[in-house]
Amino acid sequence: MLDLGSGNVLWRKSDRVPYRISYFGERHGDGPLSNPIYANGRLFTFSVTGILSAWAADSGELLWRRDYSERFAPTHPKWGHSTSPLVDGEQVVVHFGSDDDGVLVALDVATGEEVWTEGEDGACHASPILVEIDGVRQIVEWNDESVVGLESQTGRRLWSYFLPHRGSNQNSPTPVYYRGRIIVGGENRGIRSLEPIGENGKWRVEENWHQRKVSLNMASAILSEGSLYGLSHFRQGQFFRMDPETGEVIWTSPSRMGEYATFLAIPDHVMILRDDATIEVLRSEGEEYRTVASYEVAESPTWTAPILLMDGILVKDRRKLFRWKFINE
Repeated sequence: MLDLGSGNVLWRKSDRVPYRISYFGERHGDGPLSNPIYANGRLFTFSVTGILSAWAADSGELLWRRDYSERFAPTHPKWGHSTSPLVDGEQVVVHFGSDDDGVLVALDVATGEEVWTEGEDGACHASPILVEIDGVRQIVEWNDESVVGLESQTGRRLWSYFLPHRGSNQNSPTPVYYRGRIIVGGENRGIRSLEPIGENGKWRVEENWHQRKVSLNMASAILSEGSLYGLSHFRQGQFFRMDPETGEVIWTSPSRMGEYATFLAIPDHVMILRDDATIEVLRSEGEEYRTVASYEVAESPTWTAPILLMDGILVKDRRKLFRWKFINE
């Protein structure tokens, strides 16, 4: 834990885990790959091998820890766990297990005791999201087999859309919620708009559109000013802007933009952190790709999600954490 003003270390905790990423993923780093989440004085972390820990944010005291290594072997997908925990009120939700076998679990934030468990599907790299559809609060996740919607407080499965991980076509990007619809895309499978519909206590899923001109791989897309922005893995990486209502691609950038990027929405603009440590700033409007500003913000590859502050941004590369401040000119 660092002091935001000075960068001084307030407390530090670390654990060694028996994991080494395979050769093709070495440029991503050995982990952890999951984003931590803070809620009500607690910090929740999920290790690359599938261990969920709850820490006191002010002191670094370990409050509780859970792993399912006795139930699942191996304890993680091939490329390690990169799914991030989700806090929903008094429960924290995360998917334990490997590519082949797993379980979605809700744990009490204070004690770590199980509140509910759901399914036997393998884990994937996408993170669960919390949404409300037709008045029902739901946890939506893309596991190794399907995109599913679960009643948030019970874990009861409401609906499912079969979209499995097969071969190298990994289920990695986190789904996006848009006006009652779930937008999801994976490697070599384009992008889809799914609409869960609840009628008389029963649910069905309709596919509104399927766009194959662009396709997400590892990087998740975002909504900003009514448009969907993302990084397609086609042509060695292309940024795109899409109409989420129709699936129409409004523009694509030049090719060779890299393997990974993180997108942040700021007023009237979209900020893109590329994996080569470059930030590009785009205007949200416009019918073509155009960068209005570009900055080099780190010294080595940037695969970690940046943090947007009120007056700046935090960026982590493989070795250091940088704080950048916005200046009005």
